[in-house]
Amino acid sequence: MDARRTAEIAAVDEDLRAAEAPRTVRLLHAEDVASQIGMTPQWVYRETRRGLIPHIKLGRYYRYRSTSIDEWLAASERGARALLA
Repeated sequence: MDARRTAEIAAVDEDLRAAEAPRTVRLLHAEDVASQIGMTPQWVYRETRRGLIPHIKLGRYYRYRSTSIDEWLAASERGARALLA
C-alpha cells in the first residue's frame, strides 16, 4: 500500500473515532441562565416551575442545556427580525 492510501485510511479512522466519542453536554445552573438573559435567578426558577423555560430536573435540582436555552431565546424573539423569518 502506498503512503497516500495509508494516510487516507488513517484520516477516515480518526474521523470515525471522533464521531463515536461521547459528547460532553454543558448543563447550566439557574444563575448561569439568569446572567445570560439579564434576569434574576428567582425569575428563572419561577418560569421553570411554570414550564416556560426548557429544563432538566435532576432530583430536586433544575439544570438547563445551553443549546436548548439558545433555541428557546430564538423562538421567543419577536419584532422586525422575527417577521423576516
